[in-house]
Amino acid sequence: MPRRRTHGHAEAEHPTGVLLSASAEGWLTFFDRHRPALASYANALAPTPTDAADLIQNVLLAMLRAERFPENPLAYVLGAMRHRAIDDARRAGRAAAAMHRFNPSRALGAARPEDAEATARLCRALDGIPPDHAEVVILRLRSGLTFDEIAVVVERPTGTVSSQYSRGIKALRETLQEVESHG
Repeated sequence: MPRRRTHGHAEAEHPTGVLLSASAEGWLTFFDRHRPALASYANALAPTPTDAADLIQNVLLAMLRAERFPENPLAYVLGAMRHRAIDDARRAGRAAAAMHRFNPSRALGAARPEDAEATARLCRALDGIPPDHAEVVILRLRSGLTFDEIAVVVERPTGTVSSQYSRGIKALRETLQEVESHG
């Protein structure tokens, strides 16, 4: 990705062709564009909605202080959020359960009234698969990351991520089909 320096701030061209910079305006543009993905993942990582909002704010503030714009800002920020959530859990004395408390159903957010029943079924199905599989599924479907980008976020090999996604989708499909056939 081409980089250049302007007015003391690094800039990078995003694959979409949009020029992004490490300035406050660049990060605000980033936040506006990726707010749903950030909120979705933060809600799944944090124990409460307030903690999720704090997680996003703290990571974006750290990015502003860094004065550099990473090659892949979305994957970088999601990875930073994951690390921060694990650190917060450790500080709170929940180190052993840091990622086991990943709550995929919170990543879906509130459903429209007409979608409430289907969303509730999907939440139950997501909560029924292993947390590492659910995390990969959420990052792929809610954030639109590639397997390579997800591998960076969760610090696992790309092949493992791909396998976890496939197994997670298969388990979701089986669970949802089972629910449909029973009522």
